[in-house]
Amino acid sequence: MKNNILIFGIIFVVLSSLTFTILNYEKNSKIEKYLENKAKQYVQSYNATYEGYKKLANVIYETDINTKEVRNIFKSASETTGAAKDLVRVKLYNYLKNTYELLKKYNIKQLHFHLPNNESFLRFHRPKKFGDNLTDIRATIKYVNETKKPIDGFEEGRIYNGYRFVFPLSCEGKHIGSVEVSFSTIALSLEIINSYNVIAPFLISKDVIKEKVFNDEQSNYIKSEFEKFYLEKELVQIISKTAKTKTVRTLSQKTKDIINKRGLDNNSFSIYEPKRQEIMTFIKVKNPVSHKVVGILVVQSSADYIFNKTTNFFVILIFSIVLIALVLLLIYKELEQKAKFQIQAQKEYEINVQLQKANIEIEKNRLDQEKLFKYEKMASMGEMIGNIAHQWRQPLSVISTAASGIKINYEFGMLKEENIPEYMDTIVKNTEFLSDTIDTFRDFIGEEKELKEIVLQKRIEDILKIISASLENNNIKIKTNTDNIEPIKLAITAGELDQVIINIINNAKDILVERKVNDAWIKLDLVKEKNKILITIEDNGGGIDKEALPKIFDPYFTTKHKSQGTGLGLHISYKIVTKSLMGKLYVQNTEAGVKFFIELPMS
Repeated sequence: MKNNILIFGIIFVVLSSLTFTILNYEKNSKIEKYLENKAKQYVQSYNATYEGYKKLANVIYETDINTKEVRNIFKSASETTGAAKDLVRVKLYNYLKNTYELLKKYNIKQLHFHLPNNESFLRFHRPKKFGDNLTDIRATIKYVNETKKPIDGFEEGRIYNGYRFVFPLSCEGKHIGSVEVSFSTIALSLEIINSYNVIAPFLISKDVIKEKVFNDEQSNYIKSEFEKFYLEKELVQIISKTAKTKTVRTLSQKTKDIINKRGLDNNSFSIYEPKRQEIMTFIKVKNPVSHKVVGILVVQSSADYIFNKTTNFFVILIFSIVLIALVLLLIYKELEQKAKFQIQAQKEYEINVQLQKANIEIEKNRLDQEKLFKYEKMASMGEMIGNIAHQWRQPLSVISTAASGIKINYEFGMLKEENIPEYMDTIVKNTEFLSDTIDTFRDFIGEEKELKEIVLQKRIEDILKIISASLENNNIKIKTNTDNIEPIKLAITAGELDQVIINIINNAKDILVERKVNDAWIKLDLVKEKNKILITIEDNGGGIDKEALPKIFDPYFTTKHKSQGTGLGLHISYKIVTKSLMGKLYVQNTEAGVKFFIELPMS
């Protein structure tokens, strides 16, 4: 009796420890993945916001600064000295003064002209500060005056920091200097704050500020909680008026250590800050010339997901441990009861118990498999929606640019009636593209179980339209030969064939991205034989391990991390082709990578 109790006690400890390890690993894996996605999300948001400022800066340069009148005034700046040079400065200031006041409504922080030798000629934000040489202070100005090419990015200056867009100026074929249009980091931080309901302070390298900023302007900055970085005082004051209470709590030492160690490396990342119970995403900002990290945009967002995940972990852990204890207790009592019966009766009882357990396990496995099949379908749907998002990015950018051009030209009184149809045509054309993409996506969803006659080449063309943007975004070329043969008509459930092709191409894309393949490509070939159609999909991702190749269509088998795949994608594809489409699906390695074969009967 005592020995049995000891054995069951050991089993309880082992199972409880194993349960804790598995659940904790699953929790940490999902939290880590969530933090990675958070970092990607806010980096993309930051880049989109920055691109908006860049487009505006280019419009301002082309419409208001790079004009014949401005160039004619500024060209004599480097040809005169003394009082004559001062007169040129006054003339240029008076000519653009009203324009600068209007530009400030668009968050323009600085409008700054420089001579070809990098001397500051006119700062509209500090018109009385001029004549200092910026060669060793402003690498972007030196770059533009040397290369005669524009450049943009974050850079600290003598007075202000900002996102600077520096353009060359020339007159009658001669380089006469450069001009800078700058947006403050405060403007970008506030746009992120207002758009996503987060806190977004901007950290600036302490060494950069001490090296570049005028001594009498360094009071604009204060120390941050990270020893290598300063904060702009004005932004701190703005944030303090709207920040939630928890954002003013002291940071944990772990967070400080991470930033002190990783603050100046090149990678953006997200971490969970336990003291503030929030997610902190550190977006690295580099100097456009040196490409060194000189600032960090810190996005402080809600950590509800992590809180809920941790809470669920403890609830499930406690429930599992109690369940283990109850099951072991029942088993123990059952074993004790069985000891009272004869050997034959005990054997019959054990057989019945085993049969019952087997039936329960079979039913449980069936239900689990149905859930996983649904999960795999939802994952495929998510990938389709991601492909739609990739398709939309370019037309939305074009529409935004056209609308901005109309607005700015209207506000400056430069909108010409003959240009309006061109803008409208651009907007309508790209809007129709977005509508067509939605129609294609809707057709794919609606045809999942619909038996209909299709033209196979047209169907493949529609599939590639959906996923092409995702492939292009990952620098993957798609090659096809579907136009080289006569149209093939088939009566099949088209939605199921779409799922198979998209699944195989997405698997190929994941491998090419994971292995960082140079000149990555996916090739889709279509061959019509006597009684069958052969579709092949090949990639140059290096192939599949020989040991894994025979198992590739087995259920739950996956070469991906468990958090990235269920192992059902290719299994479902195999069942669709062999059971529903009455065809064959097989795979083999090639010199370049792996090649999938889909055989479909003509009837």
